[in-house]
Amino acid sequence: MNTAILDDLKTDRDILRQELSDYMSQNHFDCKIYEYDSGEQFLKDFEPGRFDLVFLDIYMDGMTGMEVAREIYRSDKNCRLIFLSSTEEYSRLSYSVHAVYYLLKPFNKADFLQAMSFCEFTDHSDMFEVVCENVPVSIILKDILYIDYHNRTTYIHTEKRIFPVKMPYNDLVKPLLSDKRFLSPMRSILVNMQHITGVRDVFFILDNNERIQISIRNKKETIQNWKIYMYDSIGE
Repeated sequence: MNTAILDDLKTDRDILRQELSDYMSQNHFDCKIYEYDSGEQFLKDFEPGRFDLVFLDIYMDGMTGMEVAREIYRSDKNCRLIFLSSTEEYSRLSYSVHAVYYLLKPFNKADFLQAMSFCEFTDHSDMFEVVCENVPVSIILKDILYIDYHNRTTYIHTEKRIFPVKMPYNDLVKPLLSDKRFLSPMRSILVNMQHITGVRDVFFILDNNERIQISIRNKKETIQNWKIYMYDSIGE
């Protein structure tokens, strides 16, 4: 998980970093914390999907926290935003970028924990960490539709985005082979059975209407494994 703190006051960044480090450690999240003293500096590093949570001080030299938040929200609506401010002046405006919380300074531990409770983080064990185009990203496993390999690149397909990963296919999917949700219908393809809605001829049909080919040689066994998964998933 990647988190960013934007605040032009180092003392405030230090306080928040300590609270955040304690929280992540106590909740067993593997978290990297990045600090920025300006919005301009942050936006040079920002890429959609890179950050899971960003804390933004409203009043900073140069771009305000609200201006930076608009840039984030425009290209990455999954990134959680928490504003920091000594006044409530922008609290209503924070809704326009779907901020999860507006944290007033100075805050205590109870205030901080309340803010974090609104983030609704997915259990870190259900996250898939990869490096995409030299940027580390965290992908929720249930969001993966399928993974395939072609042109010397492994691609992770989600409903919203395709992540190209310069990593051998077998090495990338190895951690997922023990996950009962994933099935290999043919060589160099791994599909998330949570997204399969049916079978047509030699294809699985996904919930986004994409078709995933099934190896003819192993068709019977592959479809049977999918049916077993569907049966076992009833009531979960």
